[in-house]
Amino acid sequence: MGLTEQVRYVWDDARRRFYRLHLEWAFQRAHRTGSPMSYAFLEDYLWETNLKAITNYQPSVYPGSFILFRSTESLPHNPLDHPLGWGPLARDGVQEFVIEGPHRIMDEPYITDVACILQKCLAEAQAQYSEQ
Repeated sequence: MGLTEQVRYVWDDARRRFYRLHLEWAFQRAHRTGSPMSYAFLEDYLWETNLKAITNYQPSVYPGSFILFRSTESLPHNPLDHPLGWGPLARDGVQEFVIEGPHRIMDEPYITDVACILQKCLAEAQAQYSEQ
């Protein structure tokens, strides 16, 4: 990256940071005084706040396992990503169940299959909890 690009990058970064500070200040002022904010300004504030949260979020490992329901429709799109990225976040692994059908497995008639599997998983968890 040449000097011109470096200067432009630093300048753009400084402008973004200043704008975020401006949004934060304006939101706090509106909240304190009860004055309304324009929808566009509020939308910018929410966008920047969510972007900051996404950027700074560091998930921790869950001390158990996850249950993942997938549809057969999603398999061709993610064939190698077995737990869809959830694996590293579950200490005891990811239990995956594939439901025959489209991506909308929470709709009828697919939800019946999801409910049966979930009922079995909950019964197993309850039995393990009772043994402890």
